[in-house]
Amino acid sequence: YDSKKQEAHRKLRIVIVDLDIYCEIPAGKFLSGFHKNTMRNNELNRLKINNDINDIIKKFYPKGNSFLPRYFIKRFPVTNKEWKQFMDNHPDSTLSPPKDSIYNQSEDDLPVTNILYDDIIDYCRIKGTRLPTGREWEKAARGTEGRLFPWGDIFNIDYCNCSQLGFGLPTHVKQFPHAKSPYGVCDMLGNVFELVSHYIQENKSWYQTLRGGCYESSQYELNCFIGSHPVNSIEMKLNVENGKLLPKRKISSPMVGFRDVIEVEESPAYPQGFIKHEKSRFRSPYTQKPITNQRIFIARYAVSNEEYLEFIKTCQYAYPSHWRKHNDSFFPFEERYYPVVNVSYDDAIRFCKWKSQKLGVECKIVPINLYLSVVHGP
Repeated sequence: YDSKKQEAHRKLRIVIVDLDIYCEIPAGKFLSGFHKNTMRNNELNRLKINNDINDIIKKFYPKGNSFLPRYFIKRFPVTNKEWKQFMDNHPDSTLSPPKDSIYNQSEDDLPVTNILYDDIIDYCRIKGTRLPTGREWEKAARGTEGRLFPWGDIFNIDYCNCSQLGFGLPTHVKQFPHAKSPYGVCDMLGNVFELVSHYIQENKSWYQTLRGGCYESSQYELNCFIGSHPVNSIEMKLNVENGKLLPKRKISSPMVGFRDVIEVEESPAYPQGFIKHEKSRFRSPYTQKPITNQRIFIARYAVSNEEYLEFIKTCQYAYPSHWRKHNDSFFPFEERYYPVVNVSYDDAIRFCKWKSQKLGVECKIVPINLYLSVVHGP
């Protein structure tokens, strides 16, 4: 609130989306991870005959019911033609052509590959888009019902470029028009791996995760969610368990492409301001006596990772012990609105002093009696 007790202005961002190029993914919940039923169990048994189905299932990511705000995702992976046009339209950018590539017009509609990771990030930044998070990619690929594949729960070898077809190379992104997801997103399985903004830490190393499999993937390695399927590609330095690309900022591969997303609304967990409470609102839950004679504003949400990151960058304080810097970030993109943890009391005090200077008001840690009053209500 400003001095006139009105809500502070919000930033206005006008987004014009070409629905021939991007597909709308509405806000709402979806089934993430593996949700088994008889049909899905039978299909996995059929695809991987020589392994026990329970051994396969236990390696999948845990199932969940996840909420995502509305966003738009590119209908097809970024193509060679689109990459070249973008470079031509932005001659001052530092983007490089695909590694070891000789541009051929017949390859216009192939997914662009052999692109440096840094160049992909710059491409998205200049466009005002970004890589999808792992959850965003998953929902766009499978819809809300937890299906195994974009088209349903039964694998169809004619719906994606996988090793069984024997092409051995990427195919045009429109080669399989019937393999659409419920939202109309195409070419999500096989053909080329797709980069997502999701990182995993194992053995003190951070891994960039990939989705969707590629033209060398077998049918049992392809699904809409990440699982422990083997991936064999030494030149990509892929982890053999989960299709995870080691965090080499200059790495590129003929098997890895990408698509981007347009973010149109903030996460519902974003700290959007303070809630005003009159002085009579706060009473001790034990004595019912007023706690303070002053009007108080209390933060609507807990301090987020993103807000705390702004503080440590400004003041040059140490970051929480569990954060690990990867590229330009200390945490996965999808965790930016998670509450910050592993913060010492002294650093919390420093954060409050910094925020006091930033807002021009006195900010303090909520005292226990005030916290209990908020929990219990008036």
